[in-house]
Amino acid sequence: MRKSPAEALVDIARSKAEKGEGWDALTAQLAADSYALAEVLATSPKALLDVGPAWDLNLESGSLKGALTAYRARILECAAQWELAVQLGKSWSSLEEMADTELEAGGAAAFAAGLLRGHETEWLIERRLSKAARLRLLALRLHEDGNLEGALNSARASDMALFIRHHAAESALTSDPSLAVVRTAVMLAEYALAGAAVNQDPARAMADYRAALDWATVAADPVEWSEPWFSG
Repeated sequence: MRKSPAEALVDIARSKAEKGEGWDALTAQLAADSYALAEVLATSPKALLDVGPAWDLNLESGSLKGALTAYRARILECAAQWELAVQLGKSWSSLEEMADTELEAGGAAAFAAGLLRGHETEWLIERRLSKAARLRLLALRLHEDGNLEGALNSARASDMALFIRHHAAESALTSDPSLAVVRTAVMLAEYALAGAAVNQDPARAMADYRAALDWATVAADPVEWSEPWFSG
């Protein structure tokens, strides 16, 4: 049985920390903590928790555990006003089982820079939509020619382009210049797809692929996919 995204993010954070990839570990753990925070707030719908002070912290340098400890302490201060601090503290995963590592200099911006190439997020959204359309046409043509491996590779790349576009749009809406939402979703997708068995039927294989991406989606709304692959 597949873990929840929150549980998977804890696994990802610990794995990234072991590898010395501090920024990815921080991104994954903050996302996991956000899931826990949302669950606690759901039990107290009248609580108007302002987490703004936590995001004022500089989390882009120093040690991974130091950044997470400071962030959690600030969130607990905010939660204490609504008598939610104890419940929230218990809901977070322990940091004792996580290796500590240094946060890479410029790590917050490196992922975004690789995708944006000096452009704004809107450029990425448009480019990924165009890329998805081109790859879909290629996949369908390869499928007609009997090149099933090439068709599947192109179909996966097309859907991944839509997946990244969807989360880039979420980043634009939430003023997320580092594209942390995109990075979180991509790490979850990689986690879901790692070692997954591939169905021999192309249509079924792509349905499974989309199901994995749907599970990995961290945006408020689901991805709007094109029509099912190879259904004809």
